[in-house]
Amino acid sequence: MQLDDIRVAKFYGVAIVGGRPALILEWCSQGTATDYLEGKSLDERLRVILSLATGLAYIHSRNVVHGDLKGSNVLINNNGYAVLSDFGLSHTLEQHTGYTTSKFSEAGSLRWSSPELIRPWFQPGETRKKTLASDIWAFACTIFELLTDTMPYASLPFQIGFKIAQTTDQHITPLEALPAQPVQIPDRICATLERCWALQPAECPSMAEVVKMLSV
Repeated sequence: MQLDDIRVAKFYGVAIVGGRPALILEWCSQGTATDYLEGKSLDERLRVILSLATGLAYIHSRNVVHGDLKGSNVLINNNGYAVLSDFGLSHTLEQHTGYTTSKFSEAGSLRWSSPELIRPWFQPGETRKKTLASDIWAFACTIFELLTDTMPYASLPFQIGFKIAQTTDQHITPLEALPAQPVQIPDRICATLERCWALQPAECPSMAEVVKMLSV
């Protein structure tokens, strides 16, 4: 499906660099959202988050799942708005080059992953499928990341992935796992995050609803 929207990075093709495949995407001069927002005000962070939310709502309205949402996969264009990047990565690489992304490479996104995606890593026989609901969990983790300059569950060592799985299964959210809150997150944003971190995917709000909550 073709996604033609300013909130989605344009895809131009695939190149092989140093023997490895690389996507050729639209250039966004302001870099990643995490880099752009460093030192920025709360108001500016909330503005970027709202623009990110509208972009994700757009692709969800086309029934497209991003599948790897986190701060480093959100770019900022010349006008200061969020642009979604690097989604459908494994599918795109396989389609154009025959390469596939490994389970190891996906491990880098565990901290942004919903419980139903993490569980099968440690429970043989379970299947995992990225969905609109798992995108929304990751979106809430990305909001957390962009507001606090801290990755989700940063206090948990990366190697102990099963601990992250246990933590999400116990419904300990990134906010609750944060040793000290470096910024004051508005109550309405905290309430939105908690709704997005619903333990049951069916209880998760749609992105259209999330946009409304963030627009208040």
